[in-house]
Amino acid sequence: AKEFFELKEFKKKHGHTNPSRWNKEFQSLGIWCQNQKKSHKNGGVSSTRIDLLEVLDVGGIRILIKKRT
Repeated sequence: AKEFFELKEFKKKHGHTNPSRWNKEFQSLGIWCQNQKKSHKNGGVSSTRIDLLEVLDVGGIRILIKKRT
């Protein structure tokens, strides 16, 4: 998905993977990240996607992943 590429680029530029959904420039990416975290919390994220998010160290996902193991 294009969002993974965008998030990877965001992390290179900003040093973190927590784009604000309130910032107009990163709003769609911030909403996508928030949705990934919510989906994971509700059990709706595949293990492949979790692995990709974990590699990118998406804020919040790492905490949720620890609960699953």
